[in-house]
Amino acid sequence: EEEVPLEEESRRRRFFRKFIRWTAGLLVVFGLGFLTAIFTIYTPKVDELDQTKNNLNNAGATISELEEQIDNLQGQIDGQKKQIDTLSQTITDLETQNQALTAQHDGFNLHIALLKARTDVVSSQVELYADNPAQARVLLESTSETLTLIESLLPDDLKDVVSPLQNRLELAIGEIDDDPETAIADLGILSGDLLEIENALFGD
Repeated sequence: EEEVPLEEESRRRRFFRKFIRWTAGLLVVFGLGFLTAIFTIYTPKVDELDQTKNNLNNAGATISELEEQIDNLQGQIDGQKKQIDTLSQTITDLETQNQALTAQHDGFNLHIALLKARTDVVSSQVELYADNPAQARVLLESTSETLTLIESLLPDDLKDVVSPLQNRLELAIGEIDDDPETAIADLGILSGDLLEIENALFGD
């Protein structure tokens, strides 16, 4: 074998030493760059990710609290709706009772008005029999107003019965002085009509 000259061997060694140095330098540079990238890019991103996770956890807790508040409010709303429904039903019941009481009150007033009209008519007949036409006329002075009251309290389908009563009353009043006997007869008819109405409305 031929021996390699020392000078050529030295050149090879110098080349390898430079190569190794450059390679080591490049590795160091790349390593430093990698570490720099880690500290300048990766680490802040990790911190940012942790912060985002914390924000998400806080948001989740806030959402849970809001949902609980919504449930509580919904419960209050449902309770208030029940109270409103109860109050509405109470108002409806009271209105129904009020209407019934009003109808009953009107019925009492109508019955009283019919009795008053009959009393005035019968009393005036008695006065005519006793030959007291002036007193009979006095007793009938308010009867026309009583008949008007009766008309206002009667059901709509019976209001037309009052007009003939008013005509009969006016006829009897006009006959008191000149023809008391006919006035007594007309007052009897008027009294009978009033009794018929009373029996129709309040008879057993």
